[in-house]
Amino acid sequence: MKTVGFILKRDTENAIKTATSVADALVARGVTVLVAADGPKLGAATALPPVELAHKSDAVIVVGGDGTFLAAARHLYGSDTPVIGINLGRVGFLTEVELNNVDNLVERLLSGAYKLEERPYFTATFNLNGQEVTEPFLNDAVIQRDTQDKMMGYAVDVGPRYMTSGKADGLIIATPTGSTAYNLSTGGPIVYPTLASLVLAPIAPHKLSFRPVVIPPEEVTITLKTPQAHISLDGRSAGTLSAGEKLTIRLAGHSLKLLHDPRRNFFDLLRLKLGWDLPTGLQ
Repeated sequence: MKTVGFILKRDTENAIKTATSVADALVARGVTVLVAADGPKLGAATALPPVELAHKSDAVIVVGGDGTFLAAARHLYGSDTPVIGINLGRVGFLTEVELNNVDNLVERLLSGAYKLEERPYFTATFNLNGQEVTEPFLNDAVIQRDTQDKMMGYAVDVGPRYMTSGKADGLIIATPTGSTAYNLSTGGPIVYPTLASLVLAPIAPHKLSFRPVVIPPEEVTITLKTPQAHISLDGRSAGTLSAGEKLTIRLAGHSLKLLHDPRRNFFDLLRLKLGWDLPTGLQ
């Protein structure tokens, strides 16, 4: 591993301090360090546009929370460069390394101790300013009602099959990677991240019987039945739909390559982040 890129959370002294420590350790071992040009500077590291950085690095280290990681994942789309995150956020389902383990990061990274785990991207296709656009996402696509409308009317098709229609404040189409995000907060299921699936979760549905549904990773088409709705991808505002327009979700031909510590698994992560285990003495 000769070149490592850094993508940092903006306006965060802790991110700069943490990244500087890791970068210095890499440079001391003869590794060239790059940093994303749209974020904080990092000592003498060469600044490059994030997409160029992704293609010129042997690995990318993201320093921040899951939001920073998702922004980085968008730049990494189409690249085979593996990525690992240092968690500075409150939860951190995507950022692998906790602050108390940063000292071991460089040694494990350069020794090949981390294993590759692939997470599929999906794409969202919709009309934007009169043109059809397709945007990638890793966590979820969300379509929500306009603030002036009481509820959003919709029809859903999965593959060639009609699924349902109705009204709700919105719909979440979550990937397995994103099942622990917005989907979870609306009562949707946690999905093991390597499963081939999607979750369709309604937001405050008019039909109380419409519960979150796990579906195959086929093409999902949502047709808007009310005047306007807003689309967000991985928490980023992406566009709007007008009545009769469609949002189409498809499995992408690319996956994100995550560097994963084989000493822990997804259930370890759930216990840590969701506090499943009882305190000692109460188990």
